[in-house]
Amino acid sequence: MSKMLNLVDHLLFRAHNLRRHGQNHASARLFSRLAGLRDLPADVAEEAHVGLAEIHLEQEEHKQARRRLAAALTHQPDCAHYHFLLAIAVDDDPKSDSKRAGVHYRRCLALDPDRADYQCDYGMFALRHGHERAGMTALRRAAALAPDEPEMVGRIVAGLREADRADEAKALLRAALFRNPRDRRFRELWDRHQFEMVHAAQEMPAQRWAAEEPVLLPFRQPKKRRERVGDKTIRIDAPSELRGPKILPLHIARKQDA
Repeated sequence: MSKMLNLVDHLLFRAHNLRRHGQNHASARLFSRLAGLRDLPADVAEEAHVGLAEIHLEQEEHKQARRRLAAALTHQPDCAHYHFLLAIAVDDDPKSDSKRAGVHYRRCLALDPDRADYQCDYGMFALRHGHERAGMTALRRAAALAPDEPEMVGRIVAGLREADRADEAKALLRAALFRNPRDRRFRELWDRHQFEMVHAAQEMPAQRWAAEEPVLLPFRQPKKRRERVGDKTIRIDAPSELRGPKILPLHIARKQDA
């Protein structure tokens, strides 16, 4: 039994180490080997399924990721992170029903409402599917939970721009800059936001003209005439006759003042 546990610990350590170094293919082989062992401790089986699920998500293999996460949830059905990953696996798959993703997002937030990344992802999901009120509530909650994390603030600002809340995004960035005046990451976020707004303003006239109906300009057909050249009749499409110059009236001198 001790040899079995030593083998399990060794395989688990190697699988995680390979994954940390970006060798996902070799790591997945070890996780699969672990998941296939008999009499495997429940916590190790759960860890192996989650490791495989995360690798499948990175490789956009959504169906396989969902299968592994469903197996992990049998060991720990109230794990918010597993529901979060399952929501992503459903939402990122165009062949899946988005309603299922919403179920797992909401379950995730019910179990752990104080994670900014959970709130932000759910907010973006809700906005994409037309649930503006729920989406804005989640984004604002994420901003309150992580006001000084540049990566999270950047994602929230992007979501606010997509929801046409540019003024709210600007206020969020300005407050973050005020609290972190020497952090260049927030300055970069501010510059990026300004660029996106200018770019959007420049695209609006082009989009307005593109939406209008095309206009057909009238062109006069040239006069047709025929000429005999030997035994053949040739049609000559001559340009329309040009009008002569317009003759301006002679200048009328003013009457002399009395």
